[in-house]
Amino acid sequence: MAHKPLTDFERPHGKRRWLQFSLRTLLVIVLLVSVPLSWVANKRHRHRRAVAKIRELGGEVIYSYYNEAVPSWRRSETLRWLLGEDFISGAYQIGFGPSTVDDKGLIWLEDLTENNILYLSDNPITDAGLVHLDGSSDLFALFLSNTKITDRGLRHLARLPNLATLRLEGTDVTDAGLKFLKEMHQLRDISLTGTQVTEDGVKRLQKALPDCSIRTARGFLMPDGEYWQPEGE
Repeated sequence: MAHKPLTDFERPHGKRRWLQFSLRTLLVIVLLVSVPLSWVANKRHRHRRAVAKIRELGGEVIYSYYNEAVPSWRRSETLRWLLGEDFISGAYQIGFGPSTVDDKGLIWLEDLTENNILYLSDNPITDAGLVHLDGSSDLFALFLSNTKITDRGLRHLARLPNLATLRLEGTDVTDAGLKFLKEMHQLRDISLTGTQVTEDGVKRLQKALPDCSIRTARGFLMPDGEYWQPEGE
């Protein structure tokens, strides 16, 4: 008995289904790849914009490829030429000369959170400006000498988990503000010369941070409780 030919409606559509499945898979792959790439591109754009704004203000940005502790491939001149200086290395050090930046200018630091060293000394920085440092988890050295920082501003520094070196010379910090530093056990070097901090306050701080050397007008208060004055000072 002869078989009745299949109509177009009855013919299998396996090839068409496979094609539809392949297109769907391709779209999913493109989406999965494009989302992280878009995030990286946006982050690079914000980074470059922040660097440009800081340099417009008279600041200096030094990238990590100058740091010999960084792996050699991240210091490659060829890669920097091909991809740009900020593609494979972050901002390692940021500094401002005297009277070149105020609180408003610090907003650009929010897009450079990988920075390790920050020089803000001799600038009209107030407590309000330090809020822009809250996300700087990689910051390990901060220079705030001769700024307008007070006790209230130190609470923002307590949110910097890797801060090891802190300069507060010539500020209006008092014993009351030291309570924010007492929980920062990663601190290793603090300078408080020219502040309103008393000797008793310094000793209490040293007791809370036994691994930290604290500099005052008398010299460095060392972890053993003794003062050390460098020769020639």
